[in-house]
Amino acid sequence: MECWWLLAVIVLLLAGCGTTSPWKGVGLVSAFETQMLNQGVEDKTISSRLLLEADKATVAGNTHLAIDYAERAKHYTPTNAMVWYQLAQLYLQQERYKEAEASALRTISLSKNSTRLQAKGWRLIEQSRLLLGGESHSRYAGHRAAKLER
Repeated sequence: MECWWLLAVIVLLLAGCGTTSPWKGVGLVSAFETQMLNQGVEDKTISSRLLLEADKATVAGNTHLAIDYAERAKHYTPTNAMVWYQLAQLYLQQERYKEAEASALRTISLSKNSTRLQAKGWRLIEQSRLLLGGESHSRYAGHRAAKLER
């Protein structure tokens, strides 16, 4: 009779085991993501799908959810500069300027073959620094972007 509560606790603990991502602080794993993982889908494809979900969440006005999707996409393809750039844009929208700048810098470092993406990264840093009140630092980022845009 007294063991029913122990059984209830065990069931509740086990019920929660499959609902979170293997990466701490990354949020819940969606059903489609679990399905793709179970089917052995490539990380690149999962990342692309998560970025599409981030786009949908952004359009719906849910930037918090969009960031969650982009963060998870980053774990599948950590060297994809576009993932980092999308994350930087989302942070900027949420006025998380330091995180936006850090993600934009990562974009720049990963996009060695794309001066266009590097310039976009510098423009985002320019915006972020300007919004933080650092006009001189903002100008530096703007000059870097202008050099790449020529």
